[in-house]
Amino acid sequence: MRSMTGYGRADGLISGRPVLVEIRSFNHRYRDVRLSLPREWLAVEIDVDRLIRERIGRGRLECQVRRSIGEKGADPPRLDIELAAAYFGLLGQIAERLGMDEAPTLEMVARSEGVLERGGDEEEPEAIRGGLLDLVSEALVALDASRAAEGARLAAALADLLAGVRQGVSRIVSLAPEEQAALEERTAARIRSLAGQADFPEERLVQEMAVLAERCDVTEELARLESHIQQFDDLMASDGTIGRELDFMLQEMNREVTTLCSKFRSADVVHLGVSIKAEIEKIREQVQNVE
Repeated sequence: MRSMTGYGRADGLISGRPVLVEIRSFNHRYRDVRLSLPREWLAVEIDVDRLIRERIGRGRLECQVRRSIGEKGADPPRLDIELAAAYFGLLGQIAERLGMDEAPTLEMVARSEGVLERGGDEEEPEAIRGGLLDLVSEALVALDASRAAEGARLAAALADLLAGVRQGVSRIVSLAPEEQAALEERTAARIRSLAGQADFPEERLVQEMAVLAERCDVTEELARLESHIQQFDDLMASDGTIGRELDFMLQEMNREVTTLCSKFRSADVVHLGVSIKAEIEKIREQVQNVE
């Protein structure tokens, strides 16, 4: 089992320049990959996206690639002073035309496109593709280890909660014979009452007996509930993308508990049902973070 929450990073040199790759993952119903690469490297963005999708099944992935500034081997940024002066003049004209008593700031000029550029010659995509994908792959390995560690903690918490569900179901099973006997007695009384009505159609009596007899039997509900619990346990021990399957199993458990409570109606069973549903809801909250 893996969590959808994790973090991985890798750093190295590409074309002699320090590069840092960081990947963060968060909860998401599907798989959502968001990339942030240097503008000059956008040509290889599709390759990075494909690599991440091949390795991660579910979650929101944020991958940021940064080239370090000021470290040995990194070229200083280039300043286009003529372009900066042109931006300064244009921004001043805008302020004047709009009647704004405000002069362009250094920050506004510096953020204008093309004023400050990364130093060094632009690399061809082929020159950086291999090195970048290697770093992304290394960061994905670290991310997977992080998600697996968090998944192990999740599995332990889910196992504890599932034990509470099992305990509640076992209690219902122990009460079932007594509750079922009481239910059968109420059903028999109902049938005797209907049979005693002279004008009650025989066909309708047969239908009522079939419906009431079905309500007396909770064997299938208990069997399915125990089966769902075991399937949930087995899924937790498996690999791959299991979050949606776990969520489905919880829905089925909840449905069976609701049916049991509606058939038995006794205060003891209803109380146990409410407790079991509360545990199922706690499990469901945790499962939202499972890949």
